[in-house]
Amino acid sequence: MSMTSKWSRWVHPGKILYAAYEWWIMRWLLVLTLYGSFRLAGYDALHFATATGRGPDFTTQPKPRGLAQFMDVTWVNHPEHVPQVAFAALILLVLLGLGLTPVLAAFGLAFLQIMIGTLENSQGNNVWHTSQILVLALLGVGLAGLAEYWQAWRRRELGLRMKSRWQWLGHCLQNPGALFRPARTPLESVEEKGRSLAIYLVQQLMATAYVVSAISKLWISKGQWFTDVRFIGLQFEKNRLLKYYQTLDPPAVISWAADAVNTHPTLACILFSVGLFLELLCFVALFNRRFLALFGIGLLVMHLMIAQLMALEFYYNEWLLAIFYINVPFWLFLVTGKFRKPSAA
Repeated sequence: MSMTSKWSRWVHPGKILYAAYEWWIMRWLLVLTLYGSFRLAGYDALHFATATGRGPDFTTQPKPRGLAQFMDVTWVNHPEHVPQVAFAALILLVLLGLGLTPVLAAFGLAFLQIMIGTLENSQGNNVWHTSQILVLALLGVGLAGLAEYWQAWRRRELGLRMKSRWQWLGHCLQNPGALFRPARTPLESVEEKGRSLAIYLVQQLMATAYVVSAISKLWISKGQWFTDVRFIGLQFEKNRLLKYYQTLDPPAVISWAADAVNTHPTLACILFSVGLFLELLCFVALFNRRFLALFGIGLLVMHLMIAQLMALEFYYNEWLLAIFYINVPFWLFLVTGKFRKPSAA
């Protein structure tokens, strides 16, 4: 086997073909994650009539951030508008799950997420960015849809492409096997390319977020991150006592993980350095399915460790890593041999 063949066997970003069942599962799991995000923010889509929003105390004062500096975002939390926002989220979530109008659904949900997040970030010094990864995923789905429509418009087939999504839904109902096999018909081929592009863009934007996070750590610390990380135990103690100094409530008991890092600074350097390199090299995950799964597991473990050490939960990152990187259904079907994978990637 030539060197070129060996390289292409392992490195083929953007060329992985995903089966229809993978995209179907990914979409609905993304919908479930988004629903949880809206519900926690006070916009329960399933109970939109009784949604309460963020409450009357949420305004853009005294420190508006982001879009709140240029436009009024408080409308999203107005008592009269909250049920309407929650109902809009419900409709868009259903459309996203069905895959019928990806551009409208993805960009609409991203807009609502940004409005709610901007309002949250304008409350004071704390910056809320835990749902940022959801917006990036939605942008990936929306941009892939735009790319498909652009190509169809250039071929003067925009109307046919928009109708084909409804045809694809009917085709799957009549031919369930199309969900699991490689494309055999022109319609199946178009859908296979479209969903593979959408998944790849989501994975790209997620990788970008992690790489930027790693670079910012090194940039802000002026390259001293590796030498300063051994003192991170002091930050853990600061976080633990912060609530006590604010409320005089008894401080939280230090976790076993934080205690281990405080006791063994070298262990802290090793663990956090591994996490930094996982973020910095996250683009490598895009090379093939195996790397996606390995980096997904590694980053998921990193988030679980951070939750133990610093009480910082990134549930949405964990969910999206499991959905778009680890992709458990594919590996289960591959191991059992029940379904043939659509590509050797």
